[in-house]
Amino acid sequence: MQNNLALTEVRKQYYQIFRENQEQILNGWMSALEDNVPDIISRLDSAILREQSHQFLENYKLLLAKEIPLDFNSPEYEPLKTLLNEICTFYAKKGISPELTSGYVFSLKDTMIILLNEIFHEDPVWQYNTLVINKDLLEPMGLYTYKVFVDARENLIKQQALAIAELSTPVIQLWDSILVLPLIGTIDSARAKQVMENLLNEIVRSKSSQIVIDITGVPVVDTGVADRLMRTVEAARLLGAECILTGISPVIAQTLVLMGVNLSGIKTKATLKNGLELALHNLNMQIVSRVNR
Repeated sequence: MQNNLALTEVRKQYYQIFRENQEQILNGWMSALEDNVPDIISRLDSAILREQSHQFLENYKLLLAKEIPLDFNSPEYEPLKTLLNEICTFYAKKGISPELTSGYVFSLKDTMIILLNEIFHEDPVWQYNTLVINKDLLEPMGLYTYKVFVDARENLIKQQALAIAELSTPVIQLWDSILVLPLIGTIDSARAKQVMENLLNEIVRSKSSQIVIDITGVPVVDTGVADRLMRTVEAARLLGAECILTGISPVIAQTLVLMGVNLSGIKTKATLKNGLELALHNLNMQIVSRVNR
């Protein structure tokens, strides 16, 4: 008894079985997901999951109908790869792990194994050859989803990091020609670069000439932080804007003096209020209180 049948005939048989039993396969796949990866079921709307799976099966069926290589790197597989990319990105946003995401495809493989064993339980030759086809087609897809998911999650983390960086370095236009940059937390090299870029872009956009940088929320100011602040101030000056540094605590003041940090090139004020008053004064403006009688 030979175990190897003609590949073309096996593919045709596999496709025929898939086409005739597609609804049963979909239902079996949904049940397999509940058993193998219940976290996916619990985190996703069942209607969305079923629709995604239906689309996957439709794309998979189109591939089976063609005489294409059993190589997932072939160009013919690009539509299915695109769909898997979308599913993986969707799962990454839902916080589903890469193992569970790859389990999504492997659960389809298990569903097909059950069906093929039922159909060919009395014909071991066809059983063996169709199971090989099933393995060669679906295993690379399962491994591909793992890799794509990791890439998608890394991109998502990068996007979230950029969003957090934007929120952590807000540049506020307080008044015409006056910008306020409140800094909170540690200022490392990456954040300092972000601070400078955001501030300079906003100076150009708003045509502001007075910049108040408040460091009340910065716990530690060392030589590195001071150097980054001075670079930011100098870059702003080149754009025609004057910077005022506020929020220097007594402890930070003593630290800067002991380290010999020279802040003579920047005006300083104790509080944000004092800094805003100086900025208004530089613009020949002042805050006038009115008492209603």
